[in-house]
Amino acid sequence: MDEKQNSAFRELESQFNLPEAKLREIVDSFIKAMEDGLKANGQNLAMIPSYVTGRPTGKETGAYLALDLGGTNFRVCQVNLKGGGEFEVTQQKYALSLEHKTGDGKYLFDFLAECVEDFITSRAEAELLRQAAVIPLGFTFSFPINQTAINRGKLLQWTKSFTATNVVGHDVAQLLQDALNRKHLNKIKVAALVNDTVGTLLAAGYAEPTTTAGVIFGTGTNTAYLERIEAIPKWDGPNDEAEMIVNMEWGAFGNDKKVLPVTKYDNRLDNSSPAPFHQIFEKMISGLYLGEITRNILIDLIDRNIIFGSHCSTEMNKPFNFDTAYVSSIISDNSADLEEVKLILENTMGIPETSAGDRLLVKSVAQLVSERAAQLSGAALAAVLLKRKDLLAEKVTVGIDGTVYQFLPGFKESLIKVLEQLLGKDTAKKIQLVLAKDGSGVGAALTAMMAIKGINID
Repeated sequence: MDEKQNSAFRELESQFNLPEAKLREIVDSFIKAMEDGLKANGQNLAMIPSYVTGRPTGKETGAYLALDLGGTNFRVCQVNLKGGGEFEVTQQKYALSLEHKTGDGKYLFDFLAECVEDFITSRAEAELLRQAAVIPLGFTFSFPINQTAINRGKLLQWTKSFTATNVVGHDVAQLLQDALNRKHLNKIKVAALVNDTVGTLLAAGYAEPTTTAGVIFGTGTNTAYLERIEAIPKWDGPNDEAEMIVNMEWGAFGNDKKVLPVTKYDNRLDNSSPAPFHQIFEKMISGLYLGEITRNILIDLIDRNIIFGSHCSTEMNKPFNFDTAYVSSIISDNSADLEEVKLILENTMGIPETSAGDRLLVKSVAQLVSERAAQLSGAALAAVLLKRKDLLAEKVTVGIDGTVYQFLPGFKESLIKVLEQLLGKDTAKKIQLVLAKDGSGVGAALTAMMAIKGINID
């Protein structure tokens, strides 16, 4: 890199590298926001009681249907719980079009019912379901809801570029049941409405009973954790159980932009998003946005004549056209000439020509954006674990799912480093991070199983 590029990098580094004091400030603010959300509705963090109070034992068995709506695809899964913490998942993914996400809600839910019908009628593995008199269904719905029972919940607001009409304020479990009934799939009963983080926690808990939290670091981000019912002042339901899973909706942390280290690049992204001043934390750490933050920085560097000889391209100028998958590939490129970086910039993004210095600066920018995401994620997870300090004397398991955690190079390692920094190495050693693959499917099935047995239902 030349002197101008080095100077630009140092300036960015000062904005994106977070010192320990800043991370601790974020942890304190996070715990305070959690406590506020547990006391009353309408706070920054929704802290939604899930109505799920039992823990899976790992001995449960049976075949269940699970649906997962929350990102790019819609999944229909048959989950066979085998006992002994073992399960088998057969699934089919169905692509959601822009019209499904942004059109009328009835069109979206009718499409979901069509997918269920296709899965049950066309998959050989679904024979068990076809033979059943009643098919219990767990519906993983990864958006903020006001849950009023284990199978009832109204959508509070759409996130992740969904804007379908006539859904906000409506019971999404009922909308799904109505759509299934219109398809004459009346024997399928929506038994449980589950957030994907609740599902991730339960799925990890099926294999590992010490699971205390379920986290998603993917297209979006969120966490659910086990809280003592006595520590949820706003809960006015039965409290025969000691703990309940709480869906935090932590993507909304820092919406006031006071504590989070928001840069002009984050503000540019937020201002051009469908919902400015919402989900600020999510916009700084999740897969839907990391590529766009990177693109915003690159555009700024181009405008300041620091990279690419000031040349831009139609592709680079398109918002959200710089995918987070490119960020992963760029960070992974360890070749002498950064050939993969060159390929992405010149062939995919249409930049006419890049120098070795340009490519190195682009890689450094991608690393900064990724590292900050991991640092913020680690601080948030540390806050959740400190909220349940009473459990930290023993081993604690955290189930994690999502493409950012799985595929963004260095993310997991940086996350662990921040936990060690904030909790101390001895405490951090007791925290086991496990990949809870298929958490949303298996967790929904487990919740459906618990619901039909009458657990957690008034």
